[in-house]
Amino acid sequence: MGHCPLGYKQKVIREKYAEFFALVKEFDNSSYPYSRYISDNCGSYAYFNASDNKLIEEWMPEYVADDKVNLEKARLISARGAEKLVKYFYEQNGKNVEDISVHQVTKKSQDWIKGDIRVNSSLLLDVKNARKSTNSDVYSEFCIPEFKQKRGKDVLIAAVFSPITFLIKKVTYV
Repeated sequence: MGHCPLGYKQKVIREKYAEFFALVKEFDNSSYPYSRYISDNCGSYAYFNASDNKLIEEWMPEYVADDKVNLEKARLISARGAEKLVKYFYEQNGKNVEDISVHQVTKKSQDWIKGDIRVNSSLLLDVKNARKSTNSDVYSEFCIPEFKQKRGKDVLIAAVFSPITFLIKKVTYV
């Protein structure tokens, strides 16, 4: 679908994810009591510690075209910010939460291969981050790496929609 006209891409995505978009619209119109914990402003993405920055560096591909470096950095910052937002959501709802993703750089465990966040010492969450495309109304797809697809039923997916266009304007480091 990479070389298809934009209108066709939008149509296919709307049809394929119609149920998802209907649920999002229904949720937007609801009075969900915890909305303040999931609609955090973009500022929360900026509070990264040294481990967060090291993790983002670890994720950065070896080669990125010069004109795509800021876009790639923004995408990775968006992904890490989504993990932090999910962690914050569960913490604010009284759960014991452990950041497993950061184990990739701290080497505390290999659990980061299975998921990103551990809730109440047992539930693993894999955070999937969708972003609005910078030049269209098409959304990035949720991609689950093959090694995570084979992990069994013990990991749940947490989906986050992130504002990458805001981040592209802010990113000058990593």
